[in-house]
Amino acid sequence: MAFIKFAKQSYSTPFYLALWFSISYVVAVLAVQFIGGIAPKFVVTTPEYEMLSQKLLWRRTIAILFFSVIYVASLRAGRFFGVISFVGAVWTISMFVDDQIALRPHLLVPENTTAIILLSLRPLFLLTISWMALEHFLRYGKRRDM
Repeated sequence: MAFIKFAKQSYSTPFYLALWFSISYVVAVLAVQFIGGIAPKFVVTTPEYEMLSQKLLWRRTIAILFFSVIYVASLRAGRFFGVISFVGAVWTISMFVDDQIALRPHLLVPENTTAIILLSLRPLFLLTISWMALEHFLRYGKRRDM
């Protein structure tokens, strides 16, 4: 069971473990966001910043949901997965860097075990997304149809 066939491609077992972890992580983050009260809150000084922070939070949530559907659909269809996985890896890493550099002073993490666990697993999520993009590139190169 070293390799599992999916669409036109075959990947290693660690790839599929990374895929299932990534899907589980995204589902958990979206569930926490939609339940509410657990997601990080912004420290704001004016109502305008409050409105901007809520817009940012919901736009990211919608983007994560949309990109997750495209990611899984492209893997299932076997087309353009290389480009989509590379864009997804770069996007998630840039969001992480943005959160660490620009937004960290303005975020309050609630004292909730679920939120703390999800935030501590975020670097592992970045690693799995990067691993899937790297493995696809090493196996199939720059072919756009795969």
